[in-house]
Amino acid sequence: MKRRAKLALIVNDIQQQLQLITTKSQELLTRLEYDINSDTTLAVDEINDLHSERSQLISNLFNKYSRDELQAELILINNILRLDSDLKAKTNELKQAFASKLIKIQKGKKSTSTYKKY
Repeated sequence: MKRRAKLALIVNDIQQQLQLITTKSQELLTRLEYDINSDTTLAVDEINDLHSERSQLISNLFNKYSRDELQAELILINNILRLDSDLKAKTNELKQAFASKLIKIQKGKKSTSTYKKY
């Protein structure tokens, strides 16, 4: 009976950690919702802090629990993997948007310098 109670506490702790990782992932996705054409600034420091916290939580999770203990929580882990995929897609989307905007700015500067020559 004691062993079962101890296992329940471990599972509960794993679930809490997985929920916290899920929450941090969702917060990151929310922070990455950014309109490149707006006048608002991207909260890079806040995003970096969230990313660091999330990475540390994931690292601690895999260091603390065995494969068997983690395998019992596959539904939550798969949810985190889905959020991971969403985060990668969102960061790639932002990267492309920033690259496009930078190219437009550079073209604008070239045009301006060309007009100044005449």
